[in-house]
Amino acid sequence: MFIYWGKRISRRKKGYVADYCSVCRSPQAMHATELREVSHVYWIQVSSGKSVAFESKCLLCKSIFVRSPHSYTHFIKEPNLEKAYQSHTTPGLGEYVEERMELEERLHAGAAGYSDRMALIYEIIHDLEYLAEKKASSGWSDRFSMALVILFLTGLVGSALCGSGHMNCPYTYGWYLATAILMVVVFYRVAILPKRLRSRGVMSLLARGLVPIDPSSEELESVIGQARESKLAKAIRVDELIRQIEFEVDRVDEHSATHSS
Repeated sequence: MFIYWGKRISRRKKGYVADYCSVCRSPQAMHATELREVSHVYWIQVSSGKSVAFESKCLLCKSIFVRSPHSYTHFIKEPNLEKAYQSHTTPGLGEYVEERMELEERLHAGAAGYSDRMALIYEIIHDLEYLAEKKASSGWSDRFSMALVILFLTGLVGSALCGSGHMNCPYTYGWYLATAILMVVVFYRVAILPKRLRSRGVMSLLARGLVPIDPSSEELESVIGQARESKLAKAIRVDELIRQIEFEVDRVDEHSATHSS
């Protein structure tokens, strides 16, 4: 008898916390979901498991970040930044925000050094990596992708049998055509679609967070070239990102002009 068992990730909504958002570039209220690695038998959970991370969603910009399992000490029930901040949901947040605001002031004054600017650009790419991977895996379901692969392999075997004469196939060229189409679809799903979803899914958020830095194309290329382990960095096209940053700047200027009038 075959018994299907193993480990899987269980998700538990915990509540609201205060945390720093690198897209908004300020502390924000976030909704925290605990990710736990649990044992299962036929997908039925059989243990409480252990906490492996928190998934934190900014309530303002909707960015999703991954945090360590020790990032938060407790949670509140209301989506209120001030209450979460006063409740000290995130140890060390106050000290971090003070240091970060000093850095932001130097950035706005044009006094931030080259290394600081490079670190700030890398930070937002790194922080959005988790969301980009979620976007990349959301194109088609795993079951649909597996079905495509199975159909492609079936078509490949059928085409081989038809071509070798081991099977009488009245529609041999139909087998070839169907297999070729499936090969293109599978290649698109595996090699192209994830890269497109990875970059385009977070492009607006990435540009919004980079607007205050106003990076040059040379700075972006330098950071992307050094972030070799980042799938998001590899998927970014600098020219597209520059255009998106310019769009975000125009949008902010238009919004400010509307409010001032």
